[in-house]
Amino acid sequence: MIKLIEARRTFPLSIDAPRSARRWLRATGVVPAELQDAVDLVVSELVTNSVTHSGLAEPDVVSVAVASTPFGFVGEVADDGRGLGRSPGRDARSIGLRIVERTVARWGHADHPTRVWFALKSDREPTPPPGWAA
Repeated sequence: MIKLIEARRTFPLSIDAPRSARRWLRATGVVPAELQDAVDLVVSELVTNSVTHSGLAEPDVVSVAVASTPFGFVGEVADDGRGLGRSPGRDARSIGLRIVERTVARWGHADHPTRVWFALKSDREPTPPPGWAA
């Protein structure tokens, strides 16, 4: 069985949301040490995008879900806002999404509700589950 460590939380859509998400993320202990800075940056950028571009405000919330596996790390940031459209991050105003794109191994999005997911690969060697050939 592959070990999966998960955490999920919502944050009020306010100027404090990115900082609150970073603090929570560090407190969960879910993020592997070698990926902590990259995950902090990506989650902060995506939560900031929710606060800035969703068209929502408190008491609406942004949801952050994260999971760590032996192979890397995945996360998702979601809100009920206006969405990203067909090709986000392609204009000069989309600095946050360009940072995400250059930091992660893969990312994608869906609208209604707005969901942006990302994946980072770990440099550490995964431990195969018991019974699997190495």
